[in-house]
Amino acid sequence: MKIRILVLFSFVLITSFMGIGPYAQTVEKEWQTRMAFQTSYKIIDDLTIEISPELRFDNEFKLDKYLLEGALEYEFLKHFSAGAGYRFLANKKKSGDTEYLHRYKFFASYQTKIKRWKPGFKLSYADYSDDEEEDSEYLRPKLSLAYNIRKSKITPKVGVEYFYQIPTSEWYKVRYNVSLDYKLMKKNYLNLGYKFDYYLNDYLNKNIIEISYKLKF
Repeated sequence: MKIRILVLFSFVLITSFMGIGPYAQTVEKEWQTRMAFQTSYKIIDDLTIEISPELRFDNEFKLDKYLLEGALEYEFLKHFSAGAGYRFLANKKKSGDTEYLHRYKFFASYQTKIKRWKPGFKLSYADYSDDEEEDSEYLRPKLSLAYNIRKSKITPKVGVEYFYQIPTSEWYKVRYNVSLDYKLMKKNYLNLGYKFDYYLNDYLNKNIIEISYKLKF
């Protein structure tokens, strides 16, 4: 059963990447850099709170947005958890004004461990998923896979996430991501990641570089 999970994950990930071929070379490409500090704390054995401030920079590395996000996650069964989160975002517009946005999300996830592999699945519901989109509802299924390298402080991760826009009943975009967690010391991690947003209905691709510091209590 566990082998089948790994095979299924690999098949979905590979076939998804195949879908970005020639089309990705003809669309407009944007770049974004994100810097974040993530901290999580176990309130009780099965309940965790997470808080993450983040800065986002545009193509010219000018501050574009800043946000604060918090979430509560409860593990109700072994490998299964559910939670809710809130995001406050300040968007600096070209006109010089700043607009303030809010996002609420609910999610459920499953994660297991197969030797050194850690596959997972997460399903999220959010009132909006893109900074540019307001008053929208999305379903976001996500597959992820991490590998614990023997005698190494580095943990590589890959994932693919789909964005389904509920009001229009259509798939909006696919997000591919790859990242590395580096353990600096006990409960302290440095993360470097790359995300590729492939928009299904727009001639646009977004490349996102992420740098974050993680602290777990």
